[in-house]
Amino acid sequence: MAQGSFPSVRTYLKEWSELLISKLRESAVLEMNLNKSSAKFPSVGDPQASPLVAGIRPVFSLLGKRVEAQIIMPQSWYWLEHGRAPGKFPPEEPIVRWLVQRGVQVKLGSRTRKRLTTTFGNRSYKRLIKQASMDKKRKQLAWLIRRHIADFGTRDTHFYSNVVTDKLITDLKTTMKERFKKDIQIDLLTIAQ
Repeated sequence: MAQGSFPSVRTYLKEWSELLISKLRESAVLEMNLNKSSAKFPSVGDPQASPLVAGIRPVFSLLGKRVEAQIIMPQSWYWLEHGRAPGKFPPEEPIVRWLVQRGVQVKLGSRTRKRLTTTFGNRSYKRLIKQASMDKKRKQLAWLIRRHIADFGTRDTHFYSNVVTDKLITDLKTTMKERFKKDIQIDLLTIAQ
């Protein structure tokens, strides 16, 4: 009987996918920093903390002799990978959510604040009106961002296709065949937008 450590297919796929995910995260952060440095008004946040980078994760399932490894990413990966052509407004909700996540401060104008404090005597009404007007300001700011994207588009970065190449896939297949004496089938599934 042979002695030594013989990793299972699942263990090897787990290590390989974690390495792939770290490369994808590095590539995404690099491209986000390039976008940030070339932007007219760069964002304040750190790309390492972005929902896209944090949302890249592996999922493993074992069904009998079949081992599946999936890499799950947020939907925004598609737009970072392929960019967005000018001419069409992006949806409002993700941009408003992005503004809230980044902690972009929207300030009420002095006239609005004065009107809010003098019109209503009840404190809960003041808070309610102030929150509604802050939401309105966020939507106005989101509209400006959407208009800029519609006018100029966004740059395609190929952060995914630079990492997941045909060479990487063939290397995985040959390594699996040599180490585990098994042929594997690799399906790359993407969600078309």
